Amino acid sequence: MAGRHYTWNRGTDTLGSATDARSKWVVFVGDLDPESTIIRTVVQIQCQNMLTPTFITYPLLPLVWGLFVGEVAPEDVPGPLDDPTNKGWLWWERLFWGYEAHQIAPSFSTNFAPSNRDGNRDIHSERKGIPEVDQFIYIVSQGQGAVSAAHYLSVGWQQLMLVPDAP
Repeated sequence: MAGRHYTWNRGTDTLGSATDARSKWVVFVGDLDPESTIIRTVVQIQCQNMLTPTFITYPLLPLVWGLFVGEVAPEDVPGPLDDPTNKGWLWWERLFWGYEAHQIAPSFSTNFAPSNRDGNRDIHSERKGIPEVDQFIYIVSQGQGAVSAAHYLSVGWQQLMLVPDAP
C-alpha cells in the first residue's frame, strides 16, 4: 500500500448580488478521489439579500446550507430543503435571518444569515472516497419563502484531506 499524507484545499466564492439573487446556489469545492478521505472542513458562510420596501424578516423562513458529497454534476446536486435526508450530506444546517435597516437609503433593508453574523463552522465529519468512483464536493445553500428564496452567497472553505502519495 502506498503512503498517504495530509493536504489542505482552500477556496472562496461569491455567487449572486443584489440584482442576481436565487433560491439555490451550488459551489464546487473539489474532488473526492477514490483513495482520499475528507478529515475536516472549515467554512465561513454569509448569505444576504436586499429588499425594498423595508421588510423586517420573519425568523421562521428557512434558509439551509450544507456540504454535499456525491457523484453528481453541479446541476444535479439536491437542495438541502428539497432532499434533507440524502446520504450525500456531510453537513446540513439551518440558518436564521438577521435584519438591518439602511440609514442612507431607508427604503432598503439588508437581511443576513446567520443572524449573529458568525458564519464560521469547523466541521469534523469524515468521508472516505469510494473505490473506483469519482465524487465531488459542493457547498449548497437553499432558501424558501419571500426572503430566503432571493439570497446571494459568499463562502470560503479550507478542507483537510488525507490523500495518497504520488507514485
